[in-house]
Amino acid sequence: MKKFKFLSKVIVIALALALFAPNIIPATATNVEAATIKLNKTKATLNIGKTTTLSVTGTAKTVKWSSDKKSVATVTSKGKVTAKAPGTAKITATIDSKKYTCTITVKNPFEAKAAFAATTKTLKKINFVIPKDYSADIVDDKEQLKAQGLFCPMDENNKAVAIVSAEVTETNEAAYNYEEIKTTYEEAIRAKLESLSLEIVEIKVSEYKTELGKACVTTYKYKYGDNTYNGKIYALSIDNYFIEVCSERDVSVKTTPSVESAAKYIIDSIVVLK
Repeated sequence: MKKFKFLSKVIVIALALALFAPNIIPATATNVEAATIKLNKTKATLNIGKTTTLSVTGTAKTVKWSSDKKSVATVTSKGKVTAKAPGTAKITATIDSKKYTCTITVKNPFEAKAAFAATTKTLKKINFVIPKDYSADIVDDKEQLKAQGLFCPMDENNKAVAIVSAEVTETNEAAYNYEEIKTTYEEAIRAKLESLSLEIVEIKVSEYKTELGKACVTTYKYKYGDNTYNGKIYALSIDNYFIEVCSERDVSVKTTPSVESAAKYIIDSIVVLK
């Protein structure tokens, strides 16, 4: 009998809680949630190509992510942020009508390391650094899966005195074999110079090691009339991209930085965006 009396007291207490709790718990839970919703980061600095993941705590509601500058940083539906180009972007998490933001600052360490004032350029998903005072003309041919850039040092009359060019082609194939590239370039450059009736002084093909793999560099020299020209072509195959970087100048033309060092730094500063 005592056992049943005890159970009846428990039931009465449970019923009392059930009656009063609806008037208390929902309001308290809502207030707590509203007060504790936050991003795990409100600011972050990333190097080009790097990622960080943002998350929201304090709620189970759906989060909508967005970036105000997709050219600088993008964000996925899961909050993964990818740094694309130097600059600042605001990543926003929207929950119902409330917004929570994180400021992303993107830097390219290769700009700071350059021996000249530098700026970042992009062809397809290939980022690289060029001298800031070079002119820049970029064309993206989506039909041919190719993007080209022409970068030139200018004289006091704003005329190009030498050239540096870069070309990125989407190959949809695995990386090319280095020996195949080496043979192809030596034959192609010789044939091109001979077809133009230019006097070939030198053609030399060698290996150039980069952080991304082995590149082929072809150095050539030719004469046109009384002038002698130096040229250099770097060729690098990585992922599904084939990259060519070329420089050429009259040997009498001196620039700072030289087009040779500018071309070399393009190859050395390449970052492939995923």
